[in-house]
Amino acid sequence: MKKRVLVILTIGLLFSLMLGIGCGKAVSENISVKKPDALLEEEDASLPAEEGQLKNGLGSTEESVGRKEKELGLVGENIPGETEKQKALREKYGIPEHFSEEKASRGDGVVQTIDATVIVPDADSFLEVFAERKSFGENEIGQYVEPLLGEGGLYRVEPEAYEYLVDMEQETKLRLENQYYDGEEERRLLEEALESDKQWLEEVEREVQKVEVPLQMEGYQKEEGGRRFEHLEGFTDWEQRTMRVNMSSGGMYFLPWPHMEKNSCTISMELAEDLAEDYMERMGLSGDLVLDYAKKQEFDYWSGQREGYAFRYVRELNGVPIVYSGLDFIIDDKGVAELSYRDYDIGNDGTPVELLPFSEIQEIYRQSDIRIICEPNKLESVSLEEFRLVYRWVEDLEDAQNSGLVPAWEAYGFYTYIDENGNRKISHPAEGECLFSVNAVDGSILYGD
Repeated sequence: MKKRVLVILTIGLLFSLMLGIGCGKAVSENISVKKPDALLEEEDASLPAEEGQLKNGLGSTEESVGRKEKELGLVGENIPGETEKQKALREKYGIPEHFSEEKASRGDGVVQTIDATVIVPDADSFLEVFAERKSFGENEIGQYVEPLLGEGGLYRVEPEAYEYLVDMEQETKLRLENQYYDGEEERRLLEEALESDKQWLEEVEREVQKVEVPLQMEGYQKEEGGRRFEHLEGFTDWEQRTMRVNMSSGGMYFLPWPHMEKNSCTISMELAEDLAEDYMERMGLSGDLVLDYAKKQEFDYWSGQREGYAFRYVRELNGVPIVYSGLDFIIDDKGVAELSYRDYDIGNDGTPVELLPFSEIQEIYRQSDIRIICEPNKLESVSLEEFRLVYRWVEDLEDAQNSGLVPAWEAYGFYTYIDENGNRKISHPAEGECLFSVNAVDGSILYGD
């Protein structure tokens, strides 16, 4: 059986380590957790007839989806005309609208291709600004977490093995139903695993209970460097699904449980965006963040991608987006399928800086081999489809006061690889995750080389 099953079971742990989240316990008496009415049902009565039809999938056509994406300038070539600031920025630094080039061989047989749109912000000046990661703590629980929980509360499941068994059973069912396996031998192994999981679940379910988790941060000792992190974790019966909640000093996220639940999305993008903005308002972030992208995404088992609308709201600095900040949503028919939030606290007014001519940025890309780790698979090609001028946070490990936001050119795209069975596959990194990043002021490589 492939390693995929084990990977699913460790996704929560890996994400926890990324955010500095631990696995401590809270001790409390047993409670009965009441599931609140779904937000979608509450809003349905107030929707106009046409929007109500879209909500129920009666008018959710590809045409309506595409129209909204085009209005946002997110698909095809239908991008709104550039402002005078954008035009002046291109002229000042020699920034083209398109950058194409093929680097036939990098010495390791990998073909590196650039056929990318070059996107510039609506800005005429740039800064280097002190900033630090926003720290999440008790105040943020009250501001961000509690308004989302509603009546659901937060609990853990005893015994702990139960949650992993449920994840495993759902994963195995999904693989069998959709034939996500190679050959009859793997299918047979999956069927045996499913039967074993069911028997084990039947035994464990007789002991399952929900134990209340207090809405407060707890500490645990992380092994690496002895650093201590505060964290909050648990489950909540929120809206129409059970969600896994994790929060640490570095950020917070909500993910459905079981992890590989089967979901669907037939609502319109307009309604999905309204829902996302409603959740953002509950968290007290309306007006602080702006929509950076929105798109319809399909279910992808291999990357763990859910079906639904993906929205990212980011913080801006003088009209330029700060990447890897803000709120990420996946919205489907049940409401929120995923939610994560991280941010930066920006310090002084910053120091004005000039950017390098784009010709120098191009040369850096030409001379660089983009590093992508996809072991045990064999990397075959890397293709860059978009260059974007943004702010990126750079951390100085030796002097925190030198950490901050710098203008950066980020490259996005996809790569192809040959898997362990000799099959050629295409991997698109998560939306907003770049393959290569260069400091736009001094040309230093920030990521990917």
